[in-house]
Amino acid sequence: MKHSGRFPLVALAIIFCGSVLGLIPHASAEDRNALENSLFENSDTMVQQQTPSAMTEPADNKTVGFSGEITSAGVETRGNSLAALYAYTVADLYLDARLPQGAKVFANLEATLYGQTSSTDVALREMFLDFNVEHAVYLRAGKQVLQWGRCYLWNPTDLINIERRSFVTKIGNREGAYGVKAHVPFGTWLNLYSFLDTGMASDPDNTSAAFKMEWLIKNFEMAVSGWVKKNNHPVWGYDFSTRVLTVDIVGEASISKGQNHLVRVLNNGVLELSQDSEVWTPQACLDFSRKFQVGDFKDRLSINLEAYYNRNGYVENIFSDTTVYPYARPLPDSSGNAPVITAGTQLDFFQQNHLYQSNYHARYYAAMFTSFSRFLLTDMTLNCNYIHNCVDQSGTLTAGVTYTELNNLTLGLLGLAYVGGPDKEYTFSGQKYAVQATAALAF
Repeated sequence: MKHSGRFPLVALAIIFCGSVLGLIPHASAEDRNALENSLFENSDTMVQQQTPSAMTEPADNKTVGFSGEITSAGVETRGNSLAALYAYTVADLYLDARLPQGAKVFANLEATLYGQTSSTDVALREMFLDFNVEHAVYLRAGKQVLQWGRCYLWNPTDLINIERRSFVTKIGNREGAYGVKAHVPFGTWLNLYSFLDTGMASDPDNTSAAFKMEWLIKNFEMAVSGWVKKNNHPVWGYDFSTRVLTVDIVGEASISKGQNHLVRVLNNGVLELSQDSEVWTPQACLDFSRKFQVGDFKDRLSINLEAYYNRNGYVENIFSDTTVYPYARPLPDSSGNAPVITAGTQLDFFQQNHLYQSNYHARYYAAMFTSFSRFLLTDMTLNCNYIHNCVDQSGTLTAGVTYTELNNLTLGLLGLAYVGGPDKEYTFSGQKYAVQATAALAF
């Protein structure tokens, strides 16, 4: 039985509005002004593209700035009887307009040109307006990428963003979610957030809502959050960050009673989709990071260790199972014709039902991210990362260097190796390694 979700949406709006009206007078003018400049600088592109002129102009001046980046990439992959080469170019153009009274407009237009087909995809990744009510309530309306979750790769509390973070850094920017974000700050000790997601919603019942209350106690910051949507089970979250000696520790966890996504079930030798409405489905991620001084340079080496647990994940290796199972319900073929597929392997079933999600398929994962600056040259950085599926013992290892010149030209070379033996999560496609070369110019 699915949760109706009708009450939580209304209650969330009433609770948040009541909090705003009842607590605004207690936030001092100094607190509001101190937080105003940094309030919404949490978008992936917004943080990177802010220009010094826009940030130093008086609040009542109007400034309009354009910036961008063009990245060309070539990728070669090889494996068992597999060899492929493809190239593409991604161009991002940013508009950043600062308006009187703290209002801001931001847009990110992205175009991707594929070398093999000479086809071009154009997408508006983000476009939003920032404004405030008496410097007490800060609002962002439009398509936006949100910072919702603390960990580096896995964010169990983030049910808002359309695209999850990827293990290999994506060339280009993530797709934004459409909606309205609200933030009510009370100095540095308490912040209230909410987000009303209206993307793909044809009526109010199809919207979803999320909220977060974040507070600081000495050097320990924590937050409780929630997500609700009609005909879905509410998801509750908790996250924290602190420092113990020289180690930064962040973590987040979410839980719901019932599954909001379909899962595969092998029932008496028949593959079918199921959605259990009674089982508790926790997820959790814990991250440890530290920066080290190497030679005369502080923070030259940084290391992140992260572990992820997903109760919805699978504890068996479906990629090596070659048994052909009957389907409980026939599936249409790739052309969308009448149902014709009545049997297949477990991997076939996952792919045909769009169930497989890389880095989220198994129940347990671990990852390590390292960065070493001033590697060989002053402006060169070495990165070595590894992700491991703890269930089937497969993984992906990456090593790469980036070099940035004074004219904002960045050259990169990245190697990827897929390890752990055949027919596992990171090796089932037959790939053994890949090499990626990039050249990017920011303007």
